[in-house]
Amino acid sequence: MRLERKEHAESVSGDEQHRESHAQLVCERRAGRGIGFGDRRRDKERDRGQKEQPGLQSGGGLAFDIGTLPVGGAAGIGLTIIGIEQTVDSLINDSSPDSLRKWNEENLLKLGANRDLIIQFLNHPWYTLKQATTVTASLNKTETNPDLFLENANKALTEQDARYFEQVAQLLAAYSQKVAPLQSLRLQDELLCAVDRNGVLLVPVSLDYAIWTAAAARRVDALAGLAGSDSNIKSIQIWTDGKASERVKAELGKRALGYQSFSLIKAD
Repeated sequence: MRLERKEHAESVSGDEQHRESHAQLVCERRAGRGIGFGDRRRDKERDRGQKEQPGLQSGGGLAFDIGTLPVGGAAGIGLTIIGIEQTVDSLINDSSPDSLRKWNEENLLKLGANRDLIIQFLNHPWYTLKQATTVTASLNKTETNPDLFLENANKALTEQDARYFEQVAQLLAAYSQKVAPLQSLRLQDELLCAVDRNGVLLVPVSLDYAIWTAAAARRVDALAGLAGSDSNIKSIQIWTDGKASERVKAELGKRALGYQSFSLIKAD
């Protein structure tokens, strides 16, 4: 098997080989922590066996089973309202690739990011330089240590994963600028979240259209339980760049979970 893999690797381009090696490494790391794909896949099969409509993936290769339809196209993404789009466009137009890379590295370091995580992020095969710059500009708006974000973003296995994290970064920026400053990032049930300085747990999710499923119910119930079990969490807000069905909105309301749809699409 190893010989066949080596022969195959020699037949593909350097970029493809890099991506294949990266994907294998990430899968091995996830499996080593006991957070492999098996449990989520079994959940989906169980849902299908119960003849419930399954929640599809919202994070591409990482298979974030949050009971949603897949994240859509990235065309025209930008946050004009809080200046991210203008910053990125100006940098892209006025900077060479090397100077742009340096800008990303310096700004992530200023936020307190670990240098190894930064290097891995900027060398990641699935993030374009423009996407990396959008992420950095967004994280700058949050003014929080981005290590947890980078750790998760570096696990991207597909272009869809990279787009997901790019949009999550923008949602974090939008909330911190429009609602309240963020205090810290945290991982909640494998979803990247943030806590603001008022004790509100922000759950940023990038999707097209959210539907109510068994998987979504489990996620939402787990989130709703936090407000009573974690003294640091006063309330919970779910922010998305997509839309939710009326059933989803009603179920969130029953559990006293806030919901806000914030468009990341540039107006024509």
